[in-house]
Amino acid sequence: MAASIDLLRLLADGEFHSGEALGQALGVTRSAVWKMVRALRREGVDVYTVHGRGYKWARPVELLDRQRIERFITVPEGGATPQVVVEARVVSTNLTALALAKRDFPAGTVCVAEMQEGGRGRRGRSWYSPFARNIYCSMLWRFERGLHGLGGISLVTGLAVLRTVIEAGVTDVALKWPNDLYCHGRKLAGVLVDVTAESGGASTVVMGIGINVAMDDRAGAVIDQPWIDLQRVIGKPVSRNQVIGRLISHLLLVIGQFETEGLSPLLEEWRRYDMTYGQPVIVKKDRVSYTGIACGVNEEGALVLSGRGGRQVHFTGEVSLRLSH
Repeated sequence: MAASIDLLRLLADGEFHSGEALGQALGVTRSAVWKMVRALRREGVDVYTVHGRGYKWARPVELLDRQRIERFITVPEGGATPQVVVEARVVSTNLTALALAKRDFPAGTVCVAEMQEGGRGRRGRSWYSPFARNIYCSMLWRFERGLHGLGGISLVTGLAVLRTVIEAGVTDVALKWPNDLYCHGRKLAGVLVDVTAESGGASTVVMGIGINVAMDDRAGAVIDQPWIDLQRVIGKPVSRNQVIGRLISHLLLVIGQFETEGLSPLLEEWRRYDMTYGQPVIVKKDRVSYTGIACGVNEEGALVLSGRGGRQVHFTGEVSLRLSH
């Protein structure tokens, strides 16, 4: 994939380039260029050929760049700029971040990728991850507390994503417990948290984030729910490097606050954007459905539901939540 990425960097301007010129720049033959183009097409990258003009990526593309990302990171006072690992293709950024944790990479390390081959959503769902279209990002963190004190981590991660897209110009955005962001009633982003308990009661946490940025209609047709992306909402091209840099900045802020103060000081902001608050909902858990009125979330990050049997509390995990109308 490395040689193909070099080719894509040459094609990223969206202009035509001859096979001969590309071969000279890459130090390969025109035949090798053609083979790389065919391989990219199999990956779903829309590079096409016009006789007499050469090769062209269908649109100008900004590829991920560590230095560009770092320019947009604001570090809290006393903190250090986190290490950013940029990959062309991974199974999933969460799995990559978990592997980095085993290699003792520091808290705050971020993995971003152009493409995921096995991107995951909650409850075993796949997260569609086409090449250079969206944001696939995971941050590694280590907490001194055990699993019991981490019930709100998915919510605070969602708040960081919310702040990021609002800063980018998105309006009419809402949070859906425990891990989704919606805009105009369509899914814009999602969060998947992986937690590993360590000896001594500590925990390693990986916060995975997917944000739709410039989804192709044909590619988006495989998604089984209404979706929207930043480019459609904002109405102009979006710099993924800038959005990732700002996302990392907001993650550092909210996770730092959550680490020292817990979820309580962040709940008011979360409730302000809660799309199901006061609405009739259905919660599905362990093949059992619970209906009632959503009453927001508590200080442990659990959903509070007012039903026929009184108030119920549902924690994150293998839980599905949807409006009942």
